[in-house]
Amino acid sequence: MSVFHSSFENNDLHAYLPGDIMIGGLFPIHLQTNRTISPGPVSCEKFNIQMFLCSQVMIYTIQEINQRTPRLLPNLTLGYNIYDTCGDVSLAIRAALQLLKNQSDPQRCLIPASINSSLPEPETKVVIGERFSEMSIAVARILALSSVTQISYASTSEQLSIKYKFPTFLRTVSSDKHQTKAIYELVKNFSWQSVAIVGSTDEYGKYDAFCKSCEKYQYSPKANRSTCVTKIEEFLEWSDPFSIILTTVAGFAIIVTVVIATIIGINCGTPIVKAIGGCFCFLEVASLLLGFSITFTFIGRPTENSCLGIPLFGISFSLCISCILANLIQILVGFSFDPRVGSKIKRLNHPVAVVIIISGVQIGISLAWLIVLPRSPVEELKTTTILYQCDMSEPSKKFFAATVVYNSFWGLVCFIFAFKGRQLPDIYKNASLITVSMVLFLIIWIVFLPIFLTLKGKYKPAISSAAILISCLSILGCHLAPKCYIMLFRKEINNQNAISEYIRKHYERKNLPVIS
Repeated sequence: MSVFHSSFENNDLHAYLPGDIMIGGLFPIHLQTNRTISPGPVSCEKFNIQMFLCSQVMIYTIQEINQRTPRLLPNLTLGYNIYDTCGDVSLAIRAALQLLKNQSDPQRCLIPASINSSLPEPETKVVIGERFSEMSIAVARILALSSVTQISYASTSEQLSIKYKFPTFLRTVSSDKHQTKAIYELVKNFSWQSVAIVGSTDEYGKYDAFCKSCEKYQYSPKANRSTCVTKIEEFLEWSDPFSIILTTVAGFAIIVTVVIATIIGINCGTPIVKAIGGCFCFLEVASLLLGFSITFTFIGRPTENSCLGIPLFGISFSLCISCILANLIQILVGFSFDPRVGSKIKRLNHPVAVVIIISGVQIGISLAWLIVLPRSPVEELKTTTILYQCDMSEPSKKFFAATVVYNSFWGLVCFIFAFKGRQLPDIYKNASLITVSMVLFLIIWIVFLPIFLTLKGKYKPAISSAAILISCLSILGCHLAPKCYIMLFRKEINNQNAISEYIRKHYERKNLPVIS
């Protein structure tokens, strides 16, 4: 402390070294005065070693610049004039006036511009300080009168950034505007659920964050920050209108599917059952039943079992698609009389192999998904709610995308085969109806996939359920239901003679010979 001397009036500290260029310094070496404690002379209290060391760093730096060889500032020496503000605005203002003493007269700034007058060059060129924004604001107004630059090392008030109010103020720290953003990012990064921001209404406006401590599943409401209330559990409830619609439609679809299976079973040996795949149509019906049943797994609070819904749907739908593709190949082989097309299609006419290979690959994808990344319910803690949903991490999204893309690919293949077979003499219009069902399936999943991957909230499972429901309904309604109608109400065409007659008339219209 040898470079400082103390004022006998209030024991604040002052250090001075003359020089060609003077640098002022304002440091709260004492943190407060006795102004509010006792009447009488003001004295400084609470010595702050950190601020004292900062002032020593300034002194040491100036001395190093002056003494270094070769000289950094030839023919010039730096001086300092450092005051202890004691954390008091009045003492800071007095120190600023002392720094400008015998320099420009602040009152002369009020002289009209029409009078030709120039202010003398100030001796103090720059002032380092103050630490506190409240004092920097007061000092900056005074120093601006003589255009003396002020550089603060700690004042963060956003108001000091207003240049038309504080034209000569600079600082080496960011303002509270950036501090507020930093607090936001901090809260966001650590997922803190309850945070109160307290700010003063004075010119400084500094923030202090108190992050309120509540239990994991609680939060502090805005109306009463001193209490904690339980967060609301959020998931697709059974009583939700969307859930009621989905379950009603799914339940009706299951009943219809069972009825269709019964009708097919009764008419098992008829030509129309053979035309839609024979025994494979029972496998198709079973896969549709599974698909409709999976709809219910997306409703209610997720569990480890209910989270198996999408992988199981991948298996059930690939089984259904493979049965349809095997049926289409049989149609093309049976009704296409083009030798070039027929020979290529005949190579694929192995229904069992088609079903095993196509569904087998999807079974492999689903099993890998469930083994590598087991589907399980997760909690997403929000400000006032807890969202329960099945885990869909980035790796899981890749398996999900693979399932959708794989089934969509075979849906596209079915569409191509069905479109090619539309003109064949198929009395039951299998190819045409499958074309419609595959178009619906592809449109649904093209629309659904981006929505599913981006949507957040409790209705995300409902979108999945609806997409699966509509996909299965498109096949049930376009492929199987029309055949049941024929079995029940158009029995006259459910025989071999009707099929032969239809084929004969088809080729006669094209002026092609038919061998009976």
